[in-house]
Amino acid sequence: MRVLLILILIIPFWGKAQIHINGKILDEFGFVVPDVLVYIDGSSISTYSDINGQFSLKLPEGNYTLVFRKEDFQNATSSIHSKTKNLEIVLKKLDAIELDEALIVQLSEDKWKEYYNQFISLFLGQNKAAKDCEILNPKSLRFNYDAENLVLNARATEPIKIQNKFLGYTIEYDLVDFSMDYHNQFQYVAGTSLFTEMEGTNSRKKKWMKNRFESYQGSLMHFIRSVYEEKLKENKFVINRLIRKENPDFQIFQQKIQQMIDRGEVVNVGAAPPRIIETLVKAEVPYDSLRIKNTNQIFLNFGGLYDIEFTGEKEDMDHVRMVKGKNLIGNQVSVIYLLNDKLIEIEANGNFYPPSDFMTEGYFTWEKIANLLPLDYEP
Repeated sequence: MRVLLILILIIPFWGKAQIHINGKILDEFGFVVPDVLVYIDGSSISTYSDINGQFSLKLPEGNYTLVFRKEDFQNATSSIHSKTKNLEIVLKKLDAIELDEALIVQLSEDKWKEYYNQFISLFLGQNKAAKDCEILNPKSLRFNYDAENLVLNARATEPIKIQNKFLGYTIEYDLVDFSMDYHNQFQYVAGTSLFTEMEGTNSRKKKWMKNRFESYQGSLMHFIRSVYEEKLKENKFVINRLIRKENPDFQIFQQKIQQMIDRGEVVNVGAAPPRIIETLVKAEVPYDSLRIKNTNQIFLNFGGLYDIEFTGEKEDMDHVRMVKGKNLIGNQVSVIYLLNDKLIEIEANGNFYPPSDFMTEGYFTWEKIANLLPLDYEP
């Protein structure tokens, strides 16, 4: 399955110099807005504006996306960097929401449950971590299924509240967009997230730390950090060029079947050959084939596909059964490629943007929100 997961996650490592971001929040008429939740997307860092609409955050140097949220107002976001000192944010009042007619069709309870079950398997995942997650406000979700194009869409009337007992976090996820194209096997998720540590006993916290480390190992965050630091080998990632092309034997097979049908013959030609042929080029990939440096910035910059194998941890058994359909457990294998020949900036935290042009397949897409860590996580 090809999956594009947009989670505007922007937090650098904590060893850097600190910066102060100050700001003031106003409404459209110039009045201050107090008690606005201000958080760094994809992190556990947040604050509230005071009675004068002012807020302050002390952060490591780097690029960030600030999210501003208050009931009865539209969410606002602001991209900031180390040179940003003072912000003035204007929040707009929520108007009457105009919904697409397809999204306001009333569903029966049984149909809503059917779509909800599909949603949680696609959104949270299907592994052990997902089984320890619970959406606390499921009725905030609205679904629409496009039967002609085989696309499931979802939206939420409020932030999705997730209790993750596997990793020890509660997550508020502002769902911006969700769709699953079953015909093309393409999933799209967009949103912002705020993490909060759960309370627990010492033994429970030790278990959470273990689960967090296991979730981090081999994750997309781990991979991006390893590319940034030039530590792919040390962190047990093996990367090779992957060549994928149409199989001419498959085209011949199709033509043969069509000819038999045209002649009115009984079609009995055995199993079809694979449609796609994949060739793995077993050769060391230098860093300058993957990325380029520009002053203090680092960008992914490559063409074609790359096969990413993480040798430090085996596949989840649920992945073997559900995706591979075999009982043989192997290393975690993923595929990455870039769309539109655009540069993708990466940071030391594992963040990359614009996320819409970075595509993943394989194991990177298997572990979903249930295994998601805040980018201020350090193993």
